[in-house]
Amino acid sequence: MPGLRTHRLASTNDKIYVGAPKIKGNTLFEYQIPAVPGLVAILNYQFTGPRPGNDTNSLMVAGYNLFDLGARYTSAIASLPVTWRFSVDNIADRHYWSTVAPSNLTGANSGNLLAHFGSPRTVLASASVHF
Repeated sequence: MPGLRTHRLASTNDKIYVGAPKIKGNTLFEYQIPAVPGLVAILNYQFTGPRPGNDTNSLMVAGYNLFDLGARYTSAIASLPVTWRFSVDNIADRHYWSTVAPSNLTGANSGNLLAHFGSPRTVLASASVHF
C-alpha cells in the first residue's frame, strides 16, 4: 500500500520465529512379520532441531530425538475383525520441550513465552472391533 511504513527492529531482523526449528521430521516404519500373519512391528522416529526461545534468537531451546516402538495384530473373534495395538512412546524417556511459542496467539511477544514439557515414556494398549 502506498505510504505504508513498516518498522523493523535491527535486533529481530532476519531472525527465526520463536519456537520454529530449522529442521523437523518424522519417519514411520512398519514391518509385516512373515511368520505371523496379521502381526506388524512399528518404529516411529521424530526429531526436532534447536528452536529460538526469544525474538532475538539469543536463547535457543535444545532439539530432541524420540523413538516409539509398537506392534499391531489383526485377527478375528466370532468372525469379527479385531485389531490389537501396543506401543511404548518415548522409549528412552527423553526429557524435552515439546512446545516453545510466543506468549499470545497473534505471535506478538510480550516478553513471556509459552513452553510445554514433552510426554514421558508412555505405554499404550488398545483393541478395536469392526462390526
